[in-house]
Amino acid sequence: MVSTHRARRWRYIHPFRDSRCGAETCEGGRYDGVSRGSGASVTIDFNLARKPWSVYDEEFICTLPPVENWIVAGIRAGEKIYRSPS
Repeated sequence: MVSTHRARRWRYIHPFRDSRCGAETCEGGRYDGVSRGSGASVTIDFNLARKPWSVYDEEFICTLPPVENWIVAGIRAGEKIYRSPS
């Protein structure tokens, strides 16, 4: 995870991939913010899952999340692929 400091509390960037990748979400995976709780606990809010910058501009390289962050279940929260109405 990459750490950033925002609003007086630490947040971490959590790249992940789930079973919805390629069907409903970005093929390479998404990322979300992780808030540090008290002690060793963290909170992951998948509602805040975002597409990587490589979706918007091909100048950015799409990096895959590490295998440890591949989730077998489908995460239906967060940003999805936009499909225009036919």
